[in-house]
Amino acid sequence: MSIFVHLCEAFLGIEPHFELFCYLFHLKPQPDSFVLDVVGGAGLQLRQWKDREYISYKLSNKVIEWKPKWFFIENRLGSFPSITLGAPIQWPEWNKKPVNESQIPQLLEQIAVLRQNMLTGEAIMFDWMKRRIQPLQARESPGFQYEGTTDPSRYSKEEISDDIAFSRVQRLLRNVKKIPVVPGAFSVVNPPKQVLDKSSRCVEIEYFTLV
Repeated sequence: MSIFVHLCEAFLGIEPHFELFCYLFHLKPQPDSFVLDVVGGAGLQLRQWKDREYISYKLSNKVIEWKPKWFFIENRLGSFPSITLGAPIQWPEWNKKPVNESQIPQLLEQIAVLRQNMLTGEAIMFDWMKRRIQPLQARESPGFQYEGTTDPSRYSKEEISDDIAFSRVQRLLRNVKKIPVVPGAFSVVNPPKQVLDKSSRCVEIEYFTLV
């Protein structure tokens, strides 16, 4: 999910697009639809054949191999929702397709261009690690407004070397042999061709509009 969010913000120049996410991913019961595990009983997964349209990457391990490392956090202050006992309940919405697909073809065209320019999952991950941000964390501004080392969304003011960022990418993804080349990520100094209307939550990007 972090790769998707940073792809949208730093390379498509938009806020995370929910309909595109629903087009590419679905919630899959684990290990199967008949018996769901209490811990890790559902996981996000690319829909069948969508890897042909999405950015390529391979996780270092299967999700099921991460389960022994998962743990619960005690809800001391009541700030988290109450834990529901038992396995998750599967709903038809887990596999629901996008309600409005009108903008998806244009976005897929942009992703295809990025793929041709050699943008990969490891390059996206490398970029956000160098920026010292967490894509899924609440931040001051989206990736296409990133301000560099002074950006308030950074969790550390210190910069890290390419080698350290590369080693972290290697721990998460498979077959990463060299430091990725990051093609033209958006930021304050390299803004996308768009006008953001915050009052209407509408973004105009070159030839089409995202609402």
